[in-house]
Amino acid sequence: MSTNKRHAAPLALFMVIIAVLSLMPMDTIETKIKHKFNALALLKLNIENSLKIPINLSLIQNILHFPFYALLTFLWMGFFNKRKTELRKTALSTLGITFLLSLFLEFLQFFLVERNASFMDLLLNLSGSLLGIYIYCLMDKKAKTTKILLY
Repeated sequence: MSTNKRHAAPLALFMVIIAVLSLMPMDTIETKIKHKFNALALLKLNIENSLKIPINLSLIQNILHFPFYALLTFLWMGFFNKRKTELRKTALSTLGITFLLSLFLEFLQFFLVERNASFMDLLLNLSGSLLGIYIYCLMDKKAKTTKILLY
C-alpha cells in the first residue's frame, strides 16, 4: 500500500465517523449508549448524583466537537506533510477542509428533524481545528529540532 493510501484510509474513516455521529439522531445515540455501554451510563449517573446536576448528552456532544476536530486536523496535517507540502500551505488547506466539512454537516443538520444546525458547533469545530494545527506545528518543530541535534 502506498504512503498516501496508508495515510488517507484512517483520515477517511475518521471523517465518516464524524459525519455519522453528526447526523445520527440524538435519541438514537443516547439509546445506543444506554444499551451498549452500561459503564458509560453508570458513570454519567454517578457524576449526576455526586454533583447534583443533570448531565445533558447534547452538552457532552458539543464538548466533543473540539477534540474530534483537533484530531481530524492533526490527521490532515500528517497527510499533507507526507506529501512534502509547505507547513503554512498545509495549515491553510487543512483549515479549509475541516471548515468546509463542518459547514456541510451543519447544513445537512438544518434539514434533519432530530438535529439542529448550530453556529456554536462551527466555532467549536474551528477552535478544535486551530488546536490541531497548533499541536501539529509544535510537534513538527520539536521533531525537526531533534533531527538536527541527532545529526
